[in-house]
Amino acid sequence: SAYLQDIENAYKKTFLPEMSEKCEVLQYSAREAQDSKKVVEDIEYLKFDKGPWLKQDNHTLYHLRLLVQDKFEVLNYTSIPVFLPEVTIGAHQTDRVLHQFREVFQESEAKRLDIEEVYWKKTPLKDQGEEV
Repeated sequence: SAYLQDIENAYKKTFLPEMSEKCEVLQYSAREAQDSKKVVEDIEYLKFDKGPWLKQDNHTLYHLRLLVQDKFEVLNYTSIPVFLPEVTIGAHQTDRVLHQFREVFQESEAKRLDIEEVYWKKTPLKDQGEEV
């Protein structure tokens, strides 16, 4: 509950004022948003003298349209992969697990090499008919 309240406070106190300087922000209550005529009228009164679209030309608008015309491609930018180790396991914990894995792997690899070394020294070479 406190987490969501912090998000709402940051949105209202930081994000919206900053966006109102850079672009036009229309803010409605739930009841006002249902009045589509009022929303359309407010949009018609906007001067559109703020925002990134002032820097757009036909070429950039064409590429923007190509980007957003495929709904599934747009969803790729908003979807989160199913498995994110950084989210499910913290960075420090991941680092500890990785180091532990490497230590165990190196120990087992060293033991395996010792066993192979002993095995090769005790095993006769059958195709040459002699023992080492």
